[in-house]
This record gives sequence, C-alpha cells and structure tokens, in this order.
Amino acid sequence: MRQKIIKLGLGQFRVFWENHEKQALRLDFRPLLNNIPFKGDMVILHWQGRPWGLRRWGVYCSRSDQYYGVDHDKLNLNECPCDTFQIPEKQFKTLPTAVLVFRNCTINGKGEMMEVVNGMV
Repeated sequence: MRQKIIKLGLGQFRVFWENHEKQALRLDFRPLLNNIPFKGDMVILHWQGRPWGLRRWGVYCSRSDQYYGVDHDKLNLNECPCDTFQIPEKQFKTLPTAVLVFRNCTINGKGEMMEVVNGMV
C-alpha cells in the first residue's frame, strides 16, 4: 500500500493511503510559515495523525515547497538543531498546528530515506 501526496497549492497538500482515502489529511503549512518568527529555508516535521496503524512522520521543505511522508527508521535528522512551534488551534483551523522546525535546513531524499541537511555548513 502506498501513501499518496497531492499538491493543492503553495504549502498545501492532501495526503492519504491507498484504500483509505476517506481518512485523508488536508495540510496547509501557510499559517505556520506566516507565524514562525524565522523567514529563511526550513524543514518542518510533524506527526501524521491518521489513519491509525499507518501513521508516520510528515516532512515539509520550504525551499522546494515539497511534502514527504516517512517512517521513523527512514528519517535522518543529522543532529540538526530544532525548535518547537505551535499556532493557536482556536485561531487556525488547519493542520498541522504543532511542529518541529529545523532552521536553515533543507531535505534530501534517497529512495525511501529522507535526510535533514543543514544549509549553513
């Protein structure tokens, strides 16, 4: 079974697993990008909340405006420092709302492996 990621617009994606389309996640990273007090390249990491049994990490790269789903054992953070960030759920009705932010970073994909890369090195 494969995870499908459909780009809807700048920072917006629809994510679902084959045979589980009714449990799709609609992700909008624009509220986060507009409120994170940093405006350079960043990687945003969040936990995909559904479907149960198929949950994994979601990775958004601001430089490429791309989104990836990755299993925990296929994600290398390279000891890059990160910050936590959360937007008020009462004010913003979009997902995700709570994330890890890797500043000055980008993402490299090698097959199923994903790697956070510090752009300052």
